[in-house]
Amino acid sequence: IFTNVHFIDHDAQGGTGFWGAVSNANSSSTFTDCTYEGNSSSDSAGAVYTTGGAVVITDCTFEGNSTVTFGGAIYDVSSASTITGCVFRSNSAQNGGALASSGSGMRLTNSAFEGNSATVRGGGLYLTGGPDPIINCSFQGNHSDLAGGAISNVFSTSTLINCSIQGNNATNAGGGIDASLPGNLTLSNSVVWNNRAAGVTNTASASIEPSGTITYLHSLAENMDLTGSGIGNLDGTDPANDPLFVLPVDPATAPAAGGDLSLQASSPVSGRGDNALVPAGITADLAGNPRIAPFNVDLGAYELQRLGFNPTDTSASFST
Repeated sequence: IFTNVHFIDHDAQGGTGFWGAVSNANSSSTFTDCTYEGNSSSDSAGAVYTTGGAVVITDCTFEGNSTVTFGGAIYDVSSASTITGCVFRSNSAQNGGALASSGSGMRLTNSAFEGNSATVRGGGLYLTGGPDPIINCSFQGNHSDLAGGAISNVFSTSTLINCSIQGNNATNAGGGIDASLPGNLTLSNSVVWNNRAAGVTNTASASIEPSGTITYLHSLAENMDLTGSGIGNLDGTDPANDPLFVLPVDPATAPAAGGDLSLQASSPVSGRGDNALVPAGITADLAGNPRIAPFNVDLGAYELQRLGFNPTDTSASFST
């Protein structure tokens, strides 16, 4: 068990060149309130390498870590990791600038990816194998030199639930999400808006580059009319469906951090989600506020907290 430990400027060069700071092999270690900053390796896992076991990483910060191949901050291989409440900022690698997951059953919840970069795929997150549920996460200002400014889903079965993806940039395709190789991706209660691919923001590829099977449920992707696909989706070609994030990042500046993907009071994505798609046990949004406030869940990682709503008050009555 590691609590409030700082792993700073560790460097793994030569040999296998794995895990700049920590290796967790076939173990069930727990890391809470830790900081990983400026660590590096010459192969994969700039900060943390996990394989086998069931590592638990909670409320940790990963900033400025780097590696050559997979996982600038974390490389998770064939394990059942649980990552909750973490911040990934300004990490870099070829694939998975912040985090790469291969053949894992990783569960990633209530975490923020900002300003990370990849020279190949997945500026923030690279997924292969799976299944990997990604819940209440934000991806903003990440960059990839090839595909998947925020996320690349490659030969993987992954589910994104209540995620916000904005301000990301891919030099080639999939400014928000790269699903250009076979795999299965489900997008639920999520928003992909104002991302950039191949130098423009007004194409479907600026949001999502598809090839594998993608299922859309109560979601919104800019430049894509999803109303004829799946259930409860919005028309991303209608400017009136701009989600009205509080502080969007210009995708042309990625990798960049410092935005705010919470919703303005008049956001059209407020209350447009499906409560049944929120996994059991998920009661708070990315900011720690009630996830459903008060009736239908919002799209994206943040729930608009309506004035006068008290989730513990059961005495209110309503009339029509």
